[in-house]
Amino acid sequence: MSVKVDHPNAKTVWTTIDFSNGGMSTVVVVETDLALNVGDPKYDEKSIQELWEAAATQITDQHYAADVIRLVEIGRDA
Repeated sequence: MSVKVDHPNAKTVWTTIDFSNGGMSTVVVVETDLALNVGDPKYDEKSIQELWEAAATQITDQHYAADVIRLVEIGRDA
């Protein structure tokens, strides 16, 4: 089952699993064109919050089980 996030700043969405501290977490990754670094002049906290809220609502509405929503900025090296 693939999860969908309908928001103008959600560009790609995928699911991954993180293993840490002996546990496993399902993570929904939302790739965005928003600047996510507070020091970036294009950083817009309101838009980021709106994207996160849209993702959280739509994930719940789709009955998808996710432990974490991770926003990732497009074009940034990890």
